[in-house]
Amino acid sequence: MSSQTVPARGRAALRVAAGRQVRIVTPKGAQAAGFFAYAADNLQEWLSPMQIWVTTRSVRPRPGDTFLSRFRRPLLDFVEDGAGGMHDMMIAACDQARYEQFGGQGRLGVR
Repeated sequence: MSSQTVPARGRAALRVAAGRQVRIVTPKGAQAAGFFAYAADNLQEWLSPMQIWVTTRSVRPRPGDTFLSRFRRPLLDFVEDGAGGMHDMMIAACDQARYEQFGGQGRLGVR
């Protein structure tokens, strides 16, 4: 498995092929890590916490949950939770304007 380190206040985007896994780890254990997903073949289809809440009846994702897109289609499976359920699916994900508002420089985007 390859590894990519994102520095504090940094950002990264990567493509993940169907059937592959991604693991998001905070090395010191106390950092926040934002995460967002798009369908690779349609960038107008993205992760929708609201669709997930309705399906799982929980605002806290649990291993075994399927994360849905805004079109209510399966986008990814939540396999393992190393954060003990400490996830925030109520606050909007970071976008370019929010990123800049909090001091980020450069453009958010796919590498």
